[in-house]
Amino acid sequence: MRRCYRRGFTLIELLVVIAIIAVLIALLLPAVQAAREAARRAQCVNNIKQLGLAMQNYHDVMGGFAPGGRTAFGATAPPGGCTTNWYDDMSWYWNILPFYEQNPIFNATNFSLIISSPDNITARGLRINTMGCPSTGLDTDEIGVACWSRIRCNYAVNFGNTDFGQDSPYTDPLTGTTLVFGGAPFTLAQTFGITNITDGTSNTMMFGEVISPTDSPGWDGPIAETQIAIGGDTFEAIYPPNALYPDLVVRQCPTTNLNGIYGCTVIGQVGAEKGQVFITKSKHPGGVNVGMCDGSVRFIKNTISISTFRAIATMRGNEPVSGNSF
Repeated sequence: MRRCYRRGFTLIELLVVIAIIAVLIALLLPAVQAAREAARRAQCVNNIKQLGLAMQNYHDVMGGFAPGGRTAFGATAPPGGCTTNWYDDMSWYWNILPFYEQNPIFNATNFSLIISSPDNITARGLRINTMGCPSTGLDTDEIGVACWSRIRCNYAVNFGNTDFGQDSPYTDPLTGTTLVFGGAPFTLAQTFGITNITDGTSNTMMFGEVISPTDSPGWDGPIAETQIAIGGDTFEAIYPPNALYPDLVVRQCPTTNLNGIYGCTVIGQVGAEKGQVFITKSKHPGGVNVGMCDGSVRFIKNTISISTFRAIATMRGNEPVSGNSF
């Protein structure tokens, strides 16, 4: 008579198989994550290219780039809002909407009123996904509040190598370095064109990535708010990309992430806006994507020379810059 033996795995064999599978997953997971980040970074590059194309089309029609903000320092903003202060007026974002295939938002905006008017709440609350980097994402600010609701995005325009007020000479409060403003392609209530960029459009930044240091739905300070011209829609190149310094802001910081790469420090109340500094930051490993004034997109590493980074933030600084240095 034949004996029947039941076939199966021993416990040791099962554990060995599980260990092999775990090792394979551990080896594969970083590659999958790297592939996903590469795809997100490619999408971010495409977003900036689209913004650059919209700005170039605006330039072709209007004869210059869009102003960084509609109203200058100290001026009275248009009527209809909850404040008469200049800093709640429209930024560059609104001007390029028709050139960005966003006519519905543009048509929903009452340009005779301040952007913070309750009449503009619908336009302020509409999201454009391509304004957000996939690695970071769009954020909100007091959505539903009649005057203050905003959509925060991840792309800001270049305000040069000093502070938001574009002061010169400027003394960096963190390092004590004195800087001379070399001009920037964007400022408040004024437009510049390609002919003003004497340093060369391929050597001058137009857009850079920024990160809002909060995920709170409430008001947490003017950080990376594309639709508000208080400085969060700009970046300043005092520090290198992803510098471990906090953004310098007025009035209020988030209740979390106060320190480190995504944090901020309050420098004063209303009236101190000129001293704000917003650092270009991203969640891409090793650097940030920036759009140049010639329409190209470059990946700027965190290790870039600070002198080179400040040089490509100016449009008429006459600094010698090699294309191989950034």
